[in-house]
Amino acid sequence: MQFLSPYLERNNNINYNNIHDSIYSNTYILGFLCLMYLPTIFTIKNYMQNKPALRGGNYDILFFLWNMFLSVSSCLGAVLLFPSMYDEFMTDDNYGICTEKHRNNTTAVYIVILFGFSKFFEFIDTIFVVTRKSQLEFIHWYHHIITCLYCWHASHIGISGGYFALMNLFVHTIMYFYYGLYAIGNKMLYPYRKIITIIQISQMIGGCYIIYNWFMNCQTNSSKSEYANMVFAAMMYFSYLVLFIRIFFREKVKLN
Repeated sequence: MQFLSPYLERNNNINYNNIHDSIYSNTYILGFLCLMYLPTIFTIKNYMQNKPALRGGNYDILFFLWNMFLSVSSCLGAVLLFPSMYDEFMTDDNYGICTEKHRNNTTAVYIVILFGFSKFFEFIDTIFVVTRKSQLEFIHWYHHIITCLYCWHASHIGISGGYFALMNLFVHTIMYFYYGLYAIGNKMLYPYRKIITIIQISQMIGGCYIIYNWFMNCQTNSSKSEYANMVFAAMMYFSYLVLFIRIFFREKVKLN
């Protein structure tokens, strides 16, 4: 595995704090969680085939609370991260995409670290999907595991991705709030699902622009690990964009 070392090289110009190191130094634990995600999910899915769906009563309340927790925590993260990113956007060259000066802000650093780590906890989303016997779509498990791997790699090598985190926190604030209300029987909200998809598509377009900007203006002084991370990001965001556009037109046909 020696050939992978340049692509996992950490940025020595960053002062990593104890929280970061305690989370992202445990490579084998985090890798194990990613490795076990799909087998666990499809094992539960197969087990539930001849079982009644877990819906109604306390389980719906639990699902509602889970979504509200993710919505509120995402909102808090977005509110705390926004000032640093806004200042960077307004004052730094190239919107701060190359310099990521928000890494000098303690609050912003903690938010981005915890944001990346939260992607492992979001695997719980899929447990609710399969135990409620909702349709497990490709984009659901694909985006969970790919985003998790990307956030781990970015955090491990020292790329903050503040704009990526801010966009995702904003979208998740709205998305999980919608899912929480829908979980407890607000079926009248279904026609507004397309708005959620439009917001998600906008996030992917924004992400693609940031990546394009980085390749045009920032890659000259980048390390192999930083370059690899942005290639990963490019493939990730473009694939998400295609998948969400597909969902948008599919939902549009359903509503019509």
